[in-house]
Amino acid sequence: MSLLVILVLVPAKTYAASPVVLNEVLVHPSAGGKEWVEFYVTDASELKSYWIDDDTDFANDIGSAKKSLDTVLQGNTSQHYFIELSASMFNNSGDTIVLFKFDGTMVDQLSYSDGPGYDVTMGRTPDVNGTFHYLSTTTRGSPNSGPRPTVTPTPQPTETPTKQPVATKEPIATTRASNTAAPTVRATRIPSLTLPKASPTLRAASASAKAKIATSGAYPTAILGMNTTAAPTRIPLPSIPVKVKSASNTPAVATLFGAAFMIACAILLIVKKMRKVS
Repeated sequence: MSLLVILVLVPAKTYAASPVVLNEVLVHPSAGGKEWVEFYVTDASELKSYWIDDDTDFANDIGSAKKSLDTVLQGNTSQHYFIELSASMFNNSGDTIVLFKFDGTMVDQLSYSDGPGYDVTMGRTPDVNGTFHYLSTTTRGSPNSGPRPTVTPTPQPTETPTKQPVATKEPIATTRASNTAAPTVRATRIPSLTLPKASPTLRAASASAKAKIATSGAYPTAILGMNTTAAPTRIPLPSIPVKVKSASNTPAVATLFGAAFMIACAILLIVKKMRKVS
């Protein structure tokens, strides 16, 4: 009875149907490195009877020649074994890794269409019966690490353009007498008036008198319905400058000298005539 309880409580380990399965592979090593394939093995005695190839045709080598696992190496644990390839067998950009039994039975396979990149491995998570993922770290000969985290790009916020402030127009200062809105004033066009030209008649007065200009008559003028008598138009006479000499005693003195001279001459003539007679 106690034996039955122990068998129920202790969980049984689950293994793949085949004692050998693909567990981790490196198909794109960096310069100087080598390709390798890791296996999870539950019965190491059968390893030498297994083969790996890069196509599903065991009888014919379509790509590279198939490789026997007679040179397989044991890893850090009793379940992890690996084989290191001396020459490149798998394409970096995409290929198929197939595990065959000695009779050509296909036991396991892994197909990829795009290489993982330099030194990135593809492996089962978890070991033995998990699905293949790009692993976060290389674990040749040891239990596989977790899958490589998927990098989700962080969305970058879209920059919102800053609106440029619009210049506020300065209001035109308006002077108003009060708060009451000023009425709109419309200019009324006043018709121009044509006045008749006055024809004054100039009449000459005497030469000594001032010239008087008189109009022959008054002409009525109508402005906005009002009758007025136009005042006579006077034309100003040109002003003639007259030079006035200041009075002095020079003419009187000259007159006296002249009279004396004439009297003296007359006396001389009389004296001469009297001498001739005598």
